[in-house]
Amino acid sequence: MADWDTDDPDDGGTPPWATRRPGPGAPAAAPDPARLLLPLARAEDLVSRLDARAGAASEALREGLVARLALAEASSWLTQAGLPTHPHDLALRAAGLTGSWSAASDLHRLERAMPATWGGRDGEVGAVAAEHPVEQALALARLLARLPVFRTDPLDAAETLAAALRALGDSAWPAAIASPGAAVPDVAAWRRGWLRAGEGLPALLAAAEATACWMREAGEGDIARPEPQQAVFLAAVLLKRRRRLGHVPLVFWSGAGPGERLPRPTADPAAWPVLFLARVATAARRGLEVLDRLEVAQQRLAVLAEGARRSSSLPAAAALLLRRPLVTAPQLAKDLGLTHQGALLILAKLQGARIVQEVTGRGSFRAYVT
Repeated sequence: MADWDTDDPDDGGTPPWATRRPGPGAPAAAPDPARLLLPLARAEDLVSRLDARAGAASEALREGLVARLALAEASSWLTQAGLPTHPHDLALRAAGLTGSWSAASDLHRLERAMPATWGGRDGEVGAVAAEHPVEQALALARLLARLPVFRTDPLDAAETLAAALRALGDSAWPAAIASPGAAVPDVAAWRRGWLRAGEGLPALLAAAEATACWMREAGEGDIARPEPQQAVFLAAVLLKRRRRLGHVPLVFWSGAGPGERLPRPTADPAAWPVLFLARVATAARRGLEVLDRLEVAQQRLAVLAEGARRSSSLPAAAALLLRRPLVTAPQLAKDLGLTHQGALLILAKLQGARIVQEVTGRGSFRAYVT
């Protein structure tokens, strides 16, 4: 059985499961159009532009964009959960270039493990009490980066669905043991019903409704507390199934403003769709800014490569820099078959051209981002 790590990569076509499958039953009542029309139009426009431009981009740029969007989403969720995190620091952790943040916090060295978040704060450094939320954020980044090219239906098997949900929180509804006295959930029946959530609505509104629907059902049927990051991930799966997004994952968490905390989709059913659309719109706009920056970097890299010798490793290095949110000299040397000194020379040239910047502030074990 395929899972999130072994599923075949996308061959460029539409996954067989990513299609509308309308079921019986009356569509959900539409929210107040007067209140939702403007937020919906704004979100639809920005999301459409982001997905279309990503689809038109080169493979290297598109892959790099998705990886950066996933890290931005995961770090933003972690920040709203109470642990301020810059995407660069999560990228360092994902690449294995830093160790346990909680251990670094205990040793009063958090600014070294999280330089983009806490470096240069004149002694103002937060604390990381536990690694569990960090592991959940890393899992969220992996799942979101994988979703655009995932070929197997994530909802097809209870085990696959439960594995994805458990990576993000304790609840695995509906593939979990139900509350004491309740019947064990029928995953197939739940799947049919959940996919009809918001069936008569535009895709983004359906995603908002599906988020709240899962939170309600998991809260009633699973002894573990449902978490919003799980629900929003399922909304991303729904948008993939409905073919609303084909090249990028749903972006939501990176649309939060300073100081905003985790939302509660079921707290105010009338306000939730407006909040959802507003965050999606802001996150998509920020995603377009990331895409703009990568396109400028791609143009500058192309200019540098044109003037390079035919045997130069610069074109291959350029593609690698676009694909990966973060690179190091040892990685560059290994992937391109260069000496360590040769990789350092390429990075120095790119840094001088203001195409990459160093993000650790260290004299050694340095890392660069585009």
